[in-house]
Amino acid sequence: MALPGLAARNRPAGGAMHFDFTPKMNDDRDRVSAFMDQHIYPQEDRFIHEVNQGDRWQQTAVVEELKPLARAAGLWNLFLPDSPHGAGLTNLEYAPLAELMGRVEWASEVFNSSAPDTGNMETIERYGNDAQKAQVHRSMIGKLELAKHA
Repeated sequence: MALPGLAARNRPAGGAMHFDFTPKMNDDRDRVSAFMDQHIYPQEDRFIHEVNQGDRWQQTAVVEELKPLARAAGLWNLFLPDSPHGAGLTNLEYAPLAELMGRVEWASEVFNSSAPDTGNMETIERYGNDAQKAQVHRSMIGKLELAKHA
C-alpha cells in the first residue's frame, strides 16, 4: 500500500491549494511596499552613481543608510522564521515580500534579507550551537551598527 506524499496530505479537499493573503500578509505587503516607495525607488539613481564611483567590494552608503530605517520599521530579517531575531514568517508569507524586494536588485540587502546571508543565518539559527548563534547575532547587529555610522 503506497503512502500519500506530503503534497497530497496537505492538499485541501477538492485538490486545489489556496494562496489567498491573510490580513497579516496584506499588512506586511503594504508596509514593505510603502518602504520601497518611500526609501528604495527614489534612491535607485544614487545607488548606480555610488556603484560607479566606489569600490565594488564595499557596500554603498545608500544601502547602509537605509538599513537602520528598515529595522526601525520592523522590516528586518524578514526571511528568518521561528526566531526572536526574525519576522517569524512562513515561506508562503515571506514570498510576496521577497517578490516586492526583488523589484530592485539591491533592496533585499536593506532588509537584511539577501542571499547568501539568509541561508547561512537560518542554518546557524536552526542548527548552530550557542557560540555560533551568538557570533551570527553579533554579526547581524554589527552590520546594523556599521550602517548607523556610515
